Amino acid sequence: MLAGGDLNKIIIDGYNLIHRVPELAKYIEVSLERARDELLRLLKSYTMSKQVEIIVAFDGQQPPLGIDAPYDTRRLKVRFSRQPFKADPMIKNMIASAAKPKSVAVVTDDGDIRRFAVSKRASVISSPDFFHLLIKRSERKAADQSRDHNMSEDELAEWLKLFEEGGTSE
Repeated sequence: MLAGGDLNKIIIDGYNLIHRVPELAKYIEVSLERARDELLRLLKSYTMSKQVEIIVAFDGQQPPLGIDAPYDTRRLKVRFSRQPFKADPMIKNMIASAAKPKSVAVVTDDGDIRRFAVSKRASVISSPDFFHLLIKRSERKAADQSRDHNMSEDELAEWLKLFEEGGTSE
């Protein structure tokens, strides 16, 4: 889906993704900012292993005190529309202004944005499908990290004994 070699940019309809995915929507009960932070945390982790730029567009003004600043990195950009405007025109503008729209994937379930993206020859992926890709990648990364564990004291002692004896421990 997003494995295409020519893909170099993912544009995400941020609040659409949050509202369409139950695993993110549950954070709205705490606050919308908490849900947004959880999404951005997952995306930041994703960009660490992918050679792709992600731009997340949210409705509304930028939060005060640069709340999104930790997430605005080389590969992850956070953009807010200005009140009272929605993010939809901003997303469409990003798609239209892409040098190679075919190298852009758009993540949204908004029908109007999906049609516009397809008309510009950009790829489109549903919000739940993209989230499941994120989670699958996150789980795979966690599994890889759990295999890279430190030696226990007993294992270390056994290795030291082996090297001191210059042979096997049996």
